[in-house]
Amino acid sequence: MKPAEDNVSWREWCKHSIIGVETRSGRLFDGFVILMIVGTIVAMILESVLPSPSDYATWLHRFSLAAGAFFMFEYVLRAWVADQARHYLFGFWGIIDAISIVGFLMPGLHLGFLRILRLLRIFTIFQASAYGNAADELTRGLRESTTKITVFILSVTVLVFFVSFTLYRVEPETFGTVPQAIWWTIVTITTVGYGDVSPVTPLGKFVASIAMLLSFGIIAVPTGIVVSSVNNAQSPQGPGTTSSSGSSSGSSSGSSSGSSSGSGNQGNSQVINPRAKQQRKDKGLGDAMRASCAHVTLTGANFCHHCGYDLRTDAT
Repeated sequence: MKPAEDNVSWREWCKHSIIGVETRSGRLFDGFVILMIVGTIVAMILESVLPSPSDYATWLHRFSLAAGAFFMFEYVLRAWVADQARHYLFGFWGIIDAISIVGFLMPGLHLGFLRILRLLRIFTIFQASAYGNAADELTRGLRESTTKITVFILSVTVLVFFVSFTLYRVEPETFGTVPQAIWWTIVTITTVGYGDVSPVTPLGKFVASIAMLLSFGIIAVPTGIVVSSVNNAQSPQGPGTTSSSGSSSGSSSGSSSGSSSGSGNQGNSQVINPRAKQQRKDKGLGDAMRASCAHVTLTGANFCHHCGYDLRTDAT
């Protein structure tokens, strides 16, 4: 139903009340879209299980056709209400929506499974819920780790080719072609290990053992990179804030402790210096040091800071 305001067009009303996730009706519409997507996936699964001539298969096929028509209507509706239809049609969500209806437009290609991509629409609902911040943090973390992951993948690629060519040269009978050696290396370093091919010579087993040992690091390194980037993305002020604040707090605490220790030395000079005086007397250094000392001391102290001379003697 169109709203009561006459100055609101149907296009604006559909944009904010149906397509927009900021409104309750918009979230309900997206929820219904998600249910339709899940329903079509379940229908495709059941169609592969049930015999084709059965009545259930016929109803499931009709449901898939109705869902395809609904998805096409939604695609046209989203393009109509978009501020710039071109941005939607050639944007990420527009391309996903277009791919998902290819199976409906071209049933002979059997591409109905592409509707699974429409499950990504669930993120549009997450953006308006408490899951939005978590999704944003994960996205930022993955984006920040892109460079490190790229370097890691390039390093692994070099390792795969090196091991593959080595095994092919060492055991050409076992690994008949380089692609077959590459397949074995990838299966091995990813800890899958189908066991269809295995080296038999001592040198081949040695190279394979090196690849197997390196596989532990290959699995652990990207995990640590992504976890570290996600943790940095969760910090609202960036990863450098903690260290800078820690250094500033450390410097402030250090200066405060230094000043307090200085004041403590000044206050305790009357206790410490007599002890130093007694120690120097015990070593036989008291008279010599006292004769050459200029009696430099802290302000307000009763004893010389260097030799322990009693300054109160001069005062009297």
